[in-house]
Amino acid sequence: MGNVRDFFADKFSFLGETVRDAAYRIRFLEEEPYDEEEAEYVRAKNERRIRTLFTVLVILAIAVAVLLVRRSADRRTYSGYEVVKAIDKADNVSEYRYAGNNILRYSPDGAALSTREMETIWDLSFAMSDPEAEVRGTSIVIYDKLGTSVMVLGPEGKIGSFDTGKPINRAAVSAQGNVACVLTEGSRAWINYYTPAGSEIASVSTTMSDPGYPVYLSLAPDGMHLAVSYLNAETGRPGSRVVFYDFSENREEDEALAEDYPGTVIPEIRYLNDQYAAAFRDDGFTVYNVKNGISVHRSESFDEDVASVFYDENYFGFVFRSIERGHRYEVKLFDASGAAVTEADIDIAYDRARICGDEIILFNSTEFAVCSKKGFNRFTGTLNEGNIADILKIESNRYLVMTDQTTETIKLIR
Repeated sequence: MGNVRDFFADKFSFLGETVRDAAYRIRFLEEEPYDEEEAEYVRAKNERRIRTLFTVLVILAIAVAVLLVRRSADRRTYSGYEVVKAIDKADNVSEYRYAGNNILRYSPDGAALSTREMETIWDLSFAMSDPEAEVRGTSIVIYDKLGTSVMVLGPEGKIGSFDTGKPINRAAVSAQGNVACVLTEGSRAWINYYTPAGSEIASVSTTMSDPGYPVYLSLAPDGMHLAVSYLNAETGRPGSRVVFYDFSENREEDEALAEDYPGTVIPEIRYLNDQYAAAFRDDGFTVYNVKNGISVHRSESFDEDVASVFYDENYFGFVFRSIERGHRYEVKLFDASGAAVTEADIDIAYDRARICGDEIILFNSTEFAVCSKKGFNRFTGTLNEGNIADILKIESNRYLVMTDQTTETIKLIR
């Protein structure tokens, strides 16, 4: 141990002397005068300067080392995995979501929130025929699709619940727990906005001709704005209209922006964060800047057929069929502003794709692939036992794999 300390002491001493010599050469330090009083002042001044310079150089060296380590981690590949632990038997009807730093599991019988180590935070029972969930930050809404039940949940458990009185086609939640629902009855549809307890804040009635049928909606994190994608056929062929609604106190009118996309279908729209919202078209995407007013920030069209889209609050991506490139699929990742980040090739017949932290995971019932946001393929392999229901990354190279037999924590190995 003493030899190690001596080694590093010698290295830092050498670095200090090198820095001092270089500082004199560039006249960063002042030569000491003959007068002893002035010389003492100059020496103290030089010492302060050399300490500052040395500190800056050490910080730069550490920053370079961190960048090199991160680059190495991005490029690291794995050949297999090992099971760290197997938890209780999983049921194959559950769905999983990230909810802040925790994991939400829900099924027709209830919902549970757990840590990433699968330690239960809360567990609630309910009965829904076809539950769907949406998450914004740590706020959760679970609703019975084509039913009338809504439940709002948070880190501490149940916040509120209510009955809409009409069948729910889709719902969205804000960070504060407010809920927007698309309600349908016959050929009519409504978009209702509620508090977590079910008090109605606003309601918008829609028809097939004006503005169209609401197919997707998303609440801004602050809950003051709502984006809706409508499907209409005013020109005799399917088209879409994107409408942003303003529910803030300072609004002049509810409708803040409306934009038509003739001949284009927009099956999904999403507030990614408090600055950008993205409309995912069947032929590309449009990103809106929603920070100060609402305007189109970036729009891009694709020649390839889109197989699926995935996103979180900072990125979104598309998966394309990629026969011409010699691979099954091509993944393109964009940041929230719509700027291209990376591309990657995938060779498994995936069913689902998602962003998990700094990685993209694609999987089917028996295989899964992991690639970094830099586009490097880190792992492609087959699960040894069971059928994969879902995969979530929990830390570094560890993943939670839910199957029809077990819930396992696995670790990728080289």
